[in-house]
Amino acid sequence: MRVLAALLLCFAGFAACAAEPCHWPDEEKFVYIISNKSFPGWYKVGMANDPQARLNNFQTGDPHRAYKLEFQMKTPCYREIEKRVIRKFADRYEWARGNLVEIKGEIGRLHNSCLIRRGA
Repeated sequence: MRVLAALLLCFAGFAACAAEPCHWPDEEKFVYIISNKSFPGWYKVGMANDPQARLNNFQTGDPHRAYKLEFQMKTPCYREIEKRVIRKFADRYEWARGNLVEIKGEIGRLHNSCLIRRGA
């Protein structure tokens, strides 16, 4: 029961994990960033098992096939990273608005922080 409670707190946000080690699921998924040159400065930040397949889904709605997979990182902390990045760079739902380098950097920083808390 204690492990389940810690897990629920962890999924609620990283702050809950600061006092004690978190118990994260072993599953890993990708956090990805997709862009489209028609929307400069806007980035789709999401999570998926297969970012390339996700990109292909976006392409079906664009006759110019202008979506581009800018970044992907496999991590066990995919939910928390996606949630925090979208919150920090929020604009429209899962679309972030900002500088691509800064968004990538934030994903990397959150991933490293997660791994440290996990004891990896």
